[in-house]
Amino acid sequence: MSFDYPNPDPELIPEFLEWLKSIDLSINTIDSYRRYLQTINNDMRKKKITNTRKYFGNKDLAGILGKKIAYRSYLKFLWREKNIITAEQYQEAILEYFKLPRSNRNKKSENIWAEPFENWENIIRKAPNKIAKFGLWVGFNFGLRLGEIIHLRVKDIDFQGQELHICIQKQNEKKHQESWRPKYDHERSLPIADEQAETFKKWIDTVRPKNLEHPYLLWTPRGKRKGQIIKPRSFQYWCSRVGIHAHILRYSFATYYYNLSLDVKLISELLGHANVSTTSDYLKLGKKNIMSKGRALFEGRYKKEEED
Repeated sequence: MSFDYPNPDPELIPEFLEWLKSIDLSINTIDSYRRYLQTINNDMRKKKITNTRKYFGNKDLAGILGKKIAYRSYLKFLWREKNIITAEQYQEAILEYFKLPRSNRNKKSENIWAEPFENWENIIRKAPNKIAKFGLWVGFNFGLRLGEIIHLRVKDIDFQGQELHICIQKQNEKKHQESWRPKYDHERSLPIADEQAETFKKWIDTVRPKNLEHPYLLWTPRGKRKGQIIKPRSFQYWCSRVGIHAHILRYSFATYYYNLSLDVKLISELLGHANVSTTSDYLKLGKKNIMSKGRALFEGRYKKEEED
């Protein structure tokens, strides 16, 4: 008989998070798992569901993939560290509900593409509001991750040195300003061109409200959360309105500037990648023109040989 999945125990969650740290998961991932487990408990309490198996059996469950990933790790913790469930029960749960679509990971590059530089302006123009336009402009021009765009602060822009700093931010006392760290805890700085500096200065001086209660460049434009820090799903929605995925901003930046520089190490540093091989995966998306560019390169070489 199948066993009943144990509900996330609030008393065990802190110990679970410490275990995640011990296996070298990033701070952002650990915080996501914490929030997902809390959401599972809150959902079950609101819907008066006492059985976790029944909860995950709901095909209409929102945010199912993230919740499955977090709960899957929680089950592994209960098995390996607490001996609350057996290895057989863990495997049974994986096969029934928590087997992740790993095969889709290799298809990522088929679903995300790089927008040519000449399309950037048109895409930004289609954005639903001025905040979305500015966020897209930042993403295209600096190749920032979604979290880095949302958490970019006024003081991160060094106008004198013309640099953009992606910095680790510590816990703030105000609830709506949660602690945030760049991926891999990797701080970095990006150069700012003169025109880009003017755009930032104009945004800060004439567009961004002076009375915001947070230091970020973007804010929620309307609704109950008006003026507060913008949520990732809101920015993702704006991207969908113009027909792109938020990560396309980074792919487009990487592909365009690699074609100009042909320096994969430089692009890797600008993107903040921990490994150059990750950058190489991004640049595979620019291979649509490989035949025409390769042919031009070969023809140039042949012409040179003929001249010699």
